[in-house]
Amino acid sequence: MSKKKKLERLYKKLGSLKAISKELGVHDTTVGKWFKKYKIPYDHWNRSKSRKDFLNENFFEAPNYINKLYWIGFLAADGNVSKSINNIRINLRKQDFAHLQKFLTDLKSSKQVKIYKGTNYAYACACVSSSKMKKDLVKYNILPQKTNNYKFPTILDNNTYINNYYLGYIDGDGCIRKTKNGQLSIDIRGTKLFLEKLRYDFWKRINLNIKYKHKKILLDNGTYRIFYGGNLNGAKIINWLYKDISDVSFRCLERKLNIARQFIG
Repeated sequence: MSKKKKLERLYKKLGSLKAISKELGVHDTTVGKWFKKYKIPYDHWNRSKSRKDFLNENFFEAPNYINKLYWIGFLAADGNVSKSINNIRINLRKQDFAHLQKFLTDLKSSKQVKIYKGTNYAYACACVSSSKMKKDLVKYNILPQKTNNYKFPTILDNNTYINNYYLGYIDGDGCIRKTKNGQLSIDIRGTKLFLEKLRYDFWKRINLNIKYKHKKILLDNGTYRIFYGGNLNGAKIINWLYKDISDVSFRCLERKLNIARQFIG
């Protein structure tokens, strides 16, 4: 058996470079050099990952709970799936640390949210590693390099909790604000295909006072976006998005909820 094959089998069995180093009686940095030499992909997030790390790898297997739909939407908007390894990651501003902790808690992950210093600001990062979870996310079109080609996953079309999917997406890549004159403004960014589907669903499911084809999707500096404004249609959207707020599995970004509360009811 070649050395590369042996290392690949050990990694599959033991799950970390540190565990392999103990098995072979060498330093883990030596194992790391071997992996780089033979171009074997491994989890860079935590080189000392052990079998004591916990994760519900089946969380995204079936979209059957409110919080699952929410995190699917959030990952679609603001998540990152690695191409060469099995990492699934969300980076948010440092102030949203608690939101990422909810994500890890829902996944029953023993990992902790990490704080990093960026060029201009500090940010919080939640990262889990699972080939099973990465595979399950494919059915929701959450793939590596999805930014410019993401489209609505048809598997969710008749889902009872679809409003939570859209709420998760807007929390990840949208803006909810109150203008100076007291009007509600909702700004959502995404691919043209995705926004066309969102526009249709909002018209069909919320009964907005505007034909969906009359609501324009704008191209702004290479980014497609759609705006909903005013306290009539805006309030309808908010009340639909947050309609499950009393459910124990409901999830949302608190700072956006604080604005939305003014229009709920």
